[in-house]
Amino acid sequence: MTTGLTDLQRKKLEHAFHLWDADHNGQIELNDYLQYADNIAAVLKLDANSQYYKSLKTKFHDLFEKLRKSADKDLDGKVSLQEFVDHYGNDFVIPKKIEALTLIGSDVFKFIDSNGDGTISIEEYVGFLAGWRVPEDEAKKAFSLLTKGTGTLSYDDYLHLFNDFWLSTDPVSYTHLRAHETGRNL
Repeated sequence: MTTGLTDLQRKKLEHAFHLWDADHNGQIELNDYLQYADNIAAVLKLDANSQYYKSLKTKFHDLFEKLRKSADKDLDGKVSLQEFVDHYGNDFVIPKKIEALTLIGSDVFKFIDSNGDGTISIEEYVGFLAGWRVPEDEAKKAFSLLTKGTGTLSYDDYLHLFNDFWLSTDPVSYTHLRAHETGRNL
């Protein structure tokens, strides 16, 4: 059981769990991760035989396996809400684990930055959020707010926002305000 989480941090983890649970069956399974890869591929109009599509599926498969190996305490091949909250709460939401959180943020950044240029463009951001079925107009609005209209999100800015979102216990912190402004309340 995770101790030390605030109610807000727990809500954020529960929200993240429900995003990953694509089929909404109360468990995160490999098929949930692969569904998000397919969603992103559909938005990007990737050919199922392309190397990028295959790479995308492999990345999502590997992400799930990493989660399953460390969070699936009952060894049923799935991750329950409690396992998810315990895993991520113990691993990085508690402030003493900022190094682990930064590593996760770095991996997510590299995943979103599909062209590898060191910045996230609006196209990359919208494509990534499409995997979670975030409407394009909402994703564009969120990107504009997060980037303050600059058109790109640098690695350092992304990590700052990522860490602020997960570590902040203040419901009016910058990233929470931005989520609220786009209608994506926690």
